Amino acid sequence: MDPITQVLLAIREAQGRPMTDEIRKAWTQSGGGTSGSTGLNYYDLQAPALKLYPVITPLRNRIPRVGYDGGTATNWKAILDINTDRLQLGVGEGRRGGVIKTLVKDYMATYKGLGLEDNLTFESEYGAKGFDDVRARAVQSLLAGFMIAEEQIILGGNASFPLGQPGTLVAAGSITGGTIPTGTTYHVRCCALTQEGWFRGTVAGGIKGEVTRNDADGGTTVFGGGSSQATADVTTTVASGSSGSIAAKVPPVRGAYAYAWFVGSDATANCKLAAITSTSDVVLTSIPTTTLAINDATAKLTSQDNSANTSTFDGLLGYVSDSTNGSYYRALGDGTGASATLSTGDGAGIAEIDAVFQAFWDNYRLSPDAIYCNAQQITDITKKVINASGAPLIRINRDVDQNNLQLSAGLSVGTYLNRYTMTGGQMVPLVLHPNMPPGTLYFHSWSIPYPLSGVGNVVQMKMRREYYQIEWPLKTRKYEFGIYADGLLQHYFPPSSGILTNIKAG
Repeated sequence: MDPITQVLLAIREAQGRPMTDEIRKAWTQSGGGTSGSTGLNYYDLQAPALKLYPVITPLRNRIPRVGYDGGTATNWKAILDINTDRLQLGVGEGRRGGVIKTLVKDYMATYKGLGLEDNLTFESEYGAKGFDDVRARAVQSLLAGFMIAEEQIILGGNASFPLGQPGTLVAAGSITGGTIPTGTTYHVRCCALTQEGWFRGTVAGGIKGEVTRNDADGGTTVFGGGSSQATADVTTTVASGSSGSIAAKVPPVRGAYAYAWFVGSDATANCKLAAITSTSDVVLTSIPTTTLAINDATAKLTSQDNSANTSTFDGLLGYVSDSTNGSYYRALGDGTGASATLSTGDGAGIAEIDAVFQAFWDNYRLSPDAIYCNAQQITDITKKVINASGAPLIRINRDVDQNNLQLSAGLSVGTYLNRYTMTGGQMVPLVLHPNMPPGTLYFHSWSIPYPLSGVGNVVQMKMRREYYQIEWPLKTRKYEFGIYADGLLQHYFPPSSGILTNIKAG
């Protein structure tokens, strides 16, 4: 019998015998169709990989980017006021008039290198073949990450204005309000945080003091993580009872947008991070045991100020942090640390916001055209405006083609009227920004209304080198690449920006 005939007969004989249970199980769909991990199932994978991360960069997208003329820094002068003594014009016959004084401010900003890197192995490229171009995808994700990080610096970069050490901390124990054991003396300390310090800090993960970063070239970069030097140690006693708490406060620090609070049974290893607040006061309700200690050797919170990050440039909030720049700044509260909520004032608006607009007009004849804020302030402003005006929380929409009514619940304040303009009022948009700390409103002017100001862009990114990609020579079976840029944020007229901060929720 020839071989082909033998094979055909063997197949026919096998087909005539039923499969055993053991064999049959290997050929059935596993998991009722809910799992593709066992059995001979087709793996239905959609290509390419989905990009489920937000790239929200409104400031970076709007601020103009210009080239440079050379050097390591850019310098400019601004005439902020003329006739500062407000001399009157009248002169006697044959006499000369008074001599006016002119206020001139010198500005300087230093160029900074910016960069991020990533890598992927040869095997990761092999494995993704037919599914996605991982090299292209990695560069795309790296560029998105660069833009997100750049937005963070544009808003909150603070390279030149260290916070120093906060003023005197005041702490008082209470027998109610928490779960702190009573009859014990506790130690309390506080660090003020810049916007970057708030952005990168969590109670579980700790705040950033002195940061040492391992770089792709094998070296390290040391910079401040956005936290001030801790306050002096303060003690307080929870006298009696079973549910103690501790109220603490420090005077608001200009340039700080959050505060980290430490409490424990001593002033060192057992004094641990208990809370991060957006205001300069707190009520501590428990004693932490596993979080960052105030005497952490790496963070160096007690020995030095780590608030300025000199590896980056000054951002918009950084310019306002400099008290010599003439920017509007107000921290709500009583000045000793107790924060305050926004108030409705005359019932026609928010008193504190109206005061900001009036100050811009009184001092510089300016009208900010954007207010950047956190979601908390959108909620608070909406509640204040609705409660003050008595507006209803619902509206009724009727479809012209149908007889049914549709009810839509909710109301949001999207703009705020600035009364203090030469045109009789201007609606200023409230812009929700992902990197704005709660408890702070940032007022910004995108234009200068002076015909002879000589200012084209109020703020601009001045770049020695725009985005560029480097793919490094191979030294292992791994592709290594980076995206870099070199530049700074130039704010020609810091008095056109302002801050209202230390706003208590509610």
